[in-house]
Amino acid sequence: MRFHTDFVFTDNPGRPSCHASTLAELADGTLLCAWYAGDYEKHPNVAIQLARRAPGALDWSAPVVIQDTPGLSEGNPVLYVAPDGVVWLFYVTMHGGTWNDCKVYYRQSCDGGATWG
Repeated sequence: MRFHTDFVFTDNPGRPSCHASTLAELADGTLLCAWYAGDYEKHPNVAIQLARRAPGALDWSAPVVIQDTPGLSEGNPVLYVAPDGVVWLFYVTMHGGTWNDCKVYYRQSCDGGATWG
């Protein structure tokens, strides 16, 4: 088994604070990494971002936003790849000022995290 350490990104313009990363491997060896990022934890601009690394690639893709509820803070993403290949993203959206005010949501991707329903 080979191990490798690397940064997913070194600069995340407009989202200086990042937290709670999750990592999943697709059947073809592609890695998906998601986290939440924004001005600071609980800020209304906090969104969930995702980057991918193809098998054999040296670098991760640029981060893209995959969940952003306008005016509300997202948090604590968890990626899960089901046996049928569907990628599940579980996360919370803060509907008040504390973590106690969160609701749990999910989204699914049937194309390896390229698009989300």
